[in-house]
Amino acid sequence: MWCASGGILGGAALPHPPTQAVRAFTSIPTEVLYTRIIASLIILVVSPLLASAQVSTSPGYTRFDQQQQAKLHVFLGTWKCVDVPASKKPDIQTTTQVGNYFVTRETGDNPNAAYLRWSHSYKIYYVVELDDSGGTQVSQTRSLDPTNSTWTPAFPTHDTNGNPSFRVN
Repeated sequence: MWCASGGILGGAALPHPPTQAVRAFTSIPTEVLYTRIIASLIILVVSPLLASAQVSTSPGYTRFDQQQQAKLHVFLGTWKCVDVPASKKPDIQTTTQVGNYFVTRETGDNPNAAYLRWSHSYKIYYVVELDDSGGTQVSQTRSLDPTNSTWTPAFPTHDTNGNPSFRVN
């Protein structure tokens, strides 16, 4: 693109006329051109996701806490899940950020909402799942990578008969 004063370049002009710019562009090797196009597309797709994620507003969050909270941004979006065996209703999970919580709403046979966040006081990730049927589960992980970790059930610890609700082998 060639612009004179006041144009896209803010008053500067390209050092050569448009025909030279086109010749220079067409002399780029195909592999390099495709790499640049793919990199540009990735940036266009990822930028809105990163821009939509908010920084934590919790008092006392350190730089480390902000980094841990930021790792949850990968969950933002909508996914259609394929269950084996198949569900009667499609499972669609949609995750948004609401304040410091990443809220996932799931449709399907067992609709629920899950609230996920980093706890700067306990230095853990935790998730609270609220089932539409009335059930509640809380799980946590001490791993610093919430996408590749073992989540331990924390509540309820016992069922209505006094038996452990969860057995972790």
